[in-house]
Amino acid sequence: MIDLKRWKAFFLFAALFNAAAGMLMVFAPELFGVLMQIEAADIQASTAWIHQFGVLVLGFGLAYFWLSRDPLANRNLALLGCIGKLAVFATGWIDYFAGHAPLYFAILVVADALFALVFYYFYRITATAETRTFV
Repeated sequence: MIDLKRWKAFFLFAALFNAAAGMLMVFAPELFGVLMQIEAADIQASTAWIHQFGVLVLGFGLAYFWLSRDPLANRNLALLGCIGKLAVFATGWIDYFAGHAPLYFAILVVADALFALVFYYFYRITATAETRTFV
């Protein structure tokens, strides 16, 4: 039996995690830049991109909030979250190996990979018998 109370709490945590990160990027890109150790001139030049990414992070946070409200009815959002989190993880490490991001950033996005694993686990354990063969 699936403990939906715990899953609801997990997805709410994921939503709040994204909300905090996204709001920081949208409303305080300078602080975000300082925390990410971006040079001041680069923060200024990147503010529009930081805003764009922040809005996407907030959008995914909204999806996780919907998951927290009704995990079974919205279970496909867990798969979307898994894909998004894996993309952030992969991009972070690609940027690190290409010399565009420091090691601490690559380590930071490991959290996204962990979230992705949990999201996928939920997606799998809530699959019906007929969908198990496809994913």
